[in-house]
Amino acid sequence: MQQSTHALTQSFFFNFLEELFVFFTSSTARYEILSANLSSIKGSNSVKRLSDTRWSSRADATKSVKVGFVPIRNALCSIRDDSEQKDVVRSQARGLAKTMESLETAIYVIFWHDILERFHLTIKSLQNPAITLRTAVNSLVSLQSFVKSKRDAFDTYEEAAKDLSEVSDYENVRVRSANVRLQPLGSQVSAVQLSARDKFRTEAFLPVIDKLTSALEDKISCYKLVFERFNFIGELMLMESEDINLHAKKLVETYPNDLESSLGNELIQLRDFAYLHEKRENESTELFLYRIIKENNLQSTFVNSEIILRLYLSMMVTNCTSERSFSKMKLIKSRLRTCMGETRLVHLVLLSSERNILCELSFDDIIAVFAAKKSRKESFQ
Repeated sequence: MQQSTHALTQSFFFNFLEELFVFFTSSTARYEILSANLSSIKGSNSVKRLSDTRWSSRADATKSVKVGFVPIRNALCSIRDDSEQKDVVRSQARGLAKTMESLETAIYVIFWHDILERFHLTIKSLQNPAITLRTAVNSLVSLQSFVKSKRDAFDTYEEAAKDLSEVSDYENVRVRSANVRLQPLGSQVSAVQLSARDKFRTEAFLPVIDKLTSALEDKISCYKLVFERFNFIGELMLMESEDINLHAKKLVETYPNDLESSLGNELIQLRDFAYLHEKRENESTELFLYRIIKENNLQSTFVNSEIILRLYLSMMVTNCTSERSFSKMKLIKSRLRTCMGETRLVHLVLLSSERNILCELSFDDIIAVFAAKKSRKESFQ
């Protein structure tokens, strides 16, 4: 049976990036050879490692290889051809150089650089404390559209990879023939033999795009329900009164304990009141409406409107706190704290992540209570 997985997969590519980093950084002599070759490229950086806690490390690692592709390959070839190097070092350099001399690797380098660069910058913008749910959803939707557009860009990546790697042929992939002894007579069906180019495109390129698109769809779906409830607020200035009442009624039905049935009338009056004020530059409609309510002390006039605006603007759109917690965990649970229990570890991670709040607390009362419990002095009164 023919294998359905190409030799160069996503996991193999990122393992290759990690092997490059380990190979050059484990020896000062090899690192000097790499630095000498990279010095000829303006703006190039040394190879980067794949961190377990920094989600942006893959973007940095891919970018460093793309910018310094030819110098890195030349450094590997010089180490491979150096007779004074150890055999094991020359063997490692030979394997890494062979991987870099393939057209498939060059395509993946350029492709992943484009994808991860957009992912890195988009996720970075999502962690802005002032971002709104509308902006977050639109950013993710545009990122998904960008990824989908790459399905038809294989020819472009192929031509760019040929210029980068100076290789024009794909590696021949060995096809395993079917075992005729395991199939009954007369039931043998000839498998379709794909060329090396089509095999790489269908088994290594397109599946990555499909997985990324599916993952983004799952992430966007988490926001869609809430976004559809509050989406009309951003278009309030352009909406008719009937449409405002319709959306307000649905919102009251969703939050019956927090909102009153007069929300629709409030929003209509708020819309007309907003016409008399000017928005600031780059200010969203939601922030604009909330600002004019607060600046004019109209919380008692637009009670329900102020509630939904505050509810909408205070929604968290990312999980950056959890990501920061994982980064802190590696610093807290070091090799000297391997026996630390889960409860204590969770508490220390929370204290480290919320350091700003921790610094504002007073520990005088806590120290007094702790000292009273631990004191060996007995009171005989």
